Amino acid sequence: MPSLTDRVVLVTGAGSGIGRAIARRLAREGAAVVLAGRDEKKLLAVVNELSSSGGIAVEAVGDVRLERDATKMCETAVGAFGRLDTLVHCAGEVVRGPTLDATTREQWDATFDAHVRALHWLARAGVPEMRRCGEGCLLNVASNLAFLAIPGLAAYSAAKGAVTSLTRALAVDLGPEGIRVNALAPGLVETPATAGLENFAEKRASYSARAPLRRIGAPDDVAGAAAFLLSKDAAWITGQTLIIDGGYSIA
Repeated sequence: MPSLTDRVVLVTGAGSGIGRAIARRLAREGAAVVLAGRDEKKLLAVVNELSSSGGIAVEAVGDVRLERDATKMCETAVGAFGRLDTLVHCAGEVVRGPTLDATTREQWDATFDAHVRALHWLARAGVPEMRRCGEGCLLNVASNLAFLAIPGLAAYSAAKGAVTSLTRALAVDLGPEGIRVNALAPGLVETPATAGLENFAEKRASYSARAPLRRIGAPDDVAGAAAFLLSKDAAWITGQTLIIDGGYSIA
């Protein structure tokens, strides 16, 4: 039997990249999946893909950075499937600046809105539903840059570091209620967003040369880890951040 049968999972950022890969993997594992994001066209394409292969999926269009939209996403899950027991927060954006002092207030706020405030709104909206289910899981997508630093990404690294800290805090708060909270910290993964970066070919070559596994990641590499941490095989794991970067952070 697939490992997530009878689970209802809301995945933010599900229209492309890592979020899409996670949604596909969870549907294959038997979960009913609510695909959340801002681009309705992309979400519907993934819903149709999953449905045509026997999966169960619906879309929830909105901006998780807004409290009302995060709440509506969770309401969509309950309205469609009668429950919500799993949240995967994958939505985010990268704001680059040459140095911290050159990062504008708008850039700083946008980065924390996408990664930290959005996670806060999603947890506030979803956790009461998990309590009604008697159990639940939250999985947050951070980054190995929560632990490393490269030029021009101070705000992003700080926000992802906050995601890992909030993951631990929520795990302590919610553990007595049977709700597990973990995070994934991917390294460089080839997605439509990263492939469009300036000098991406050089970045891929440089990363691959340092990483012990000698390659960058694929979205399915992250999706496999997500499926494990959400499964019963990980029933005694909470408050952890799993680094998935081909060994880059230890090299």
